[in-house]
Amino acid sequence: ISSGIISATGSKKYAQSFVDADLSSGILTVTHNLGTKFNHVTVYNNSDVRMTPDSVTATSTTVTTIDLTTSGTLTGTWNVVVTQ
Repeated sequence: ISSGIISATGSKKYAQSFVDADLSSGILTVTHNLGTKFNHVTVYNNSDVRMTPDSVTATSTTVTTIDLTTSGTLTGTWNVVVTQ
């Protein structure tokens, strides 16, 4: 996993790359530390195509949980962006 927080014009975003091994039973837990619970979440597959997760849960002000179960086994490196 590679990750980082980027700040621009008052809003913050967190970007993280991930592979299939980073999922637990199809679930990706993202620790973004943005300090807000309800954020925008965008997931991109290994072809840079935006994907729609099965669900996104605003777990806390620092964690978002993303269900990718129906995506099956992920191929290559995917990316997630969490924006305040």
